[in-house]
Amino acid sequence: ERWRIIHGGVRDSVNLEFRKAVLNNMPVSDVRNLSGKALQRFINNNCTGAPLTHYRVASDGLTMNNMQPATQTTFQPGYRWDLVTVFPQSGFYCVLDKSVPAAGAVNNEPPTTTLVGIVEVGNGVNMNVTDIPSYVKQQMLNLANTNAPESVRANVVADLNDGLKLSRYTPHKTLTDADVTESTPQTVTYAIVPKNPNNLNEGFNFTIDGKVFSETDEPRTLKLGAVQDWIVKSTNGGHPHHVHVNPFQIVSILDPQGRDVSGFDTPDTAGSEGGVADTQYRGMKGTWRDTLFIKSLPRQGTAGQYTVTVRTQYNRYWGDFVLHCHILDHEDRGMMQKVRIYDPANPIATRFGPVPICGLDDGKTKPFATKFKSPYGVSNPLLLRSSSKSKIQASIMATPVVQ
Repeated sequence: ERWRIIHGGVRDSVNLEFRKAVLNNMPVSDVRNLSGKALQRFINNNCTGAPLTHYRVASDGLTMNNMQPATQTTFQPGYRWDLVTVFPQSGFYCVLDKSVPAAGAVNNEPPTTTLVGIVEVGNGVNMNVTDIPSYVKQQMLNLANTNAPESVRANVVADLNDGLKLSRYTPHKTLTDADVTESTPQTVTYAIVPKNPNNLNEGFNFTIDGKVFSETDEPRTLKLGAVQDWIVKSTNGGHPHHVHVNPFQIVSILDPQGRDVSGFDTPDTAGSEGGVADTQYRGMKGTWRDTLFIKSLPRQGTAGQYTVTVRTQYNRYWGDFVLHCHILDHEDRGMMQKVRIYDPANPIATRFGPVPICGLDDGKTKPFATKFKSPYGVSNPLLLRSSSKSKIQASIMATPVVQ
């Protein structure tokens, strides 16, 4: 099954895991009513199966370069993951939040396991937990041979045989060092700072690059078509970095000691208790996203900062949008910034952004779009013709598409 899971909250860090449950004839309705110590006893005594392997196939709605196996997947506020799941036997399964180590959690709280839900699985193919990887691969190959267009079928099958790659389905190509056109990276730093360091009762400012958002601020300007690195940090606690319009590809995530923890080889143990690794960044190198939690060890200032480098290309849309912290009350209190992608060939048009155009041509009335005068000289760019039997009406955003 493909599970599309969205973190719609603002305060919790969720570390998703699936385990076989033993209910011992306990009605599922009774499980729903458990809380506190009784719920913890149930988790400890009944959610005892081995963690199941699932496969990440898309992050924030963007198909990944390959199907990535995992037994836990972390969700921070604003995250979306598409997972391929297999439940190997009939029965009941616990969907658990194993929680993120405190150093990597939104609230910096000690991890506790909670029950997200119970899944009931009917009769089907029975297998051992260890058989899931080979079963998934074979199922994907079967689907490719059945459903993939003949023109690309051989390539899709070859990719699946080469580490479950999804090359034919990824919306963005990998951006290499050679692709970068801007020598100076963009920099972003999130921080909550006291309004008066000598009197914390006066409250705090929620800032990006030392400023609280203001409508009068000039936007950060980016050139249409450019490829650029961004270096993103946070201070004294983490924040989910979210960018509208333009997703980014993760280049590296360096812990405070300078170790890249975005691959598969180096565990992220900075600030952990008992050496427990935080797995939320594991395997993220090369992944495309529009939201990423920027870790920072609490109460350590710049010494506790992670350095996140991402890369993006401004290759389709122009105009104004925002980046912000995805803890939405932080955004509301000023942790937001305006961004503008401008077209060097038409800088005046860029300032106005996309223009709504409405048009109707029924052969009788003069369409509104023909009367519209855009700020950059476009006359009726999108006029829909109606057929002899029906009328067509549209209200759309006229935006250029750069190939």
